[in-house]
Amino acid sequence: MTRRILLRLVGLGCVTGCASAPVNAPSPSSVPEVTSEPVNPVIGNNENRRRWRITPTLEVANYQSTLKTIIAERGTPENRQSSFTTTTDYSLRLVKASNSIGISGRVSTFQIESDQAAQLSSRNFFVLPFSFDGMISNHNISLHLSDPDQLASVAQCNDSSQTILSIVNRDLIVVPQELATDQSWQDSTSSSLCSASLPVVVSVIRNYKITGEIIINDVPALKLERTEKLVTSGEGSQGQHQITINGTGTGKAQVYIDQISGLLLSLSATTQIELSIRSSGRIQNFSQVSEEKVIRTSSQ
Repeated sequence: MTRRILLRLVGLGCVTGCASAPVNAPSPSSVPEVTSEPVNPVIGNNENRRRWRITPTLEVANYQSTLKTIIAERGTPENRQSSFTTTTDYSLRLVKASNSIGISGRVSTFQIESDQAAQLSSRNFFVLPFSFDGMISNHNISLHLSDPDQLASVAQCNDSSQTILSIVNRDLIVVPQELATDQSWQDSTSSSLCSASLPVVVSVIRNYKITGEIIINDVPALKLERTEKLVTSGEGSQGQHQITINGTGTGKAQVYIDQISGLLLSLSATTQIELSIRSSGRIQNFSQVSEEKVIRTSSQ
């Protein structure tokens, strides 16, 4: 039973790694071919340090996220595992204020392919497309549906569109206003999310380092290396089952951002998470490996 519950929890989104750090990025359309070429390599000599001033724009950026996840149950002779792939097209607009970042966007398409399709299909009761709003403030990220009629269901984690928003959430990037060659920085965020019908809190610490410059589809970009550590916990019920989930994980990513606006151009990330789920007094352990690729498809 616990394994079936886990599959329903992660079927439309990840149990952990669903939260992320904040800032500029995403929206929909077909994915163009990405071409890139290196520019000047990052040089450690202070005399040759380059500096960039990030100037946020009001443009709406369109993104596509492809997330592949494999979940394996640990401690069983069968070494049972399940896999699924989600593809999400969404748009995002970020407006910076003095102490916060306003978020608005729209999810246009969502597709899922899974070897457990029969168990996941019952959760697909959201309606596409849908719009969302949110805020990044005091190291907290909040995303919610724009339609006020759906907020009551969302508050109870009864709307599985919230698990789709967790994908948008994890792709948000925090970029300082001033950047320089070899610069490193850290951000930490905490998010309250819905993974299927279970409310979870995900806390993430991310470290970024500028490693070079590059041209992506004629756009000058900065190449970043990112590492992260995350902790998640949640408690709720599904049917007659009381569920508690805890997890820890690590991740690595290559991130490319626009040198001028700081907007995300593309991202390639891998996350590994160890999960413990208690249901009806029984504890089972799982490992989750996720690979995600995000690309900006266009801007408006």
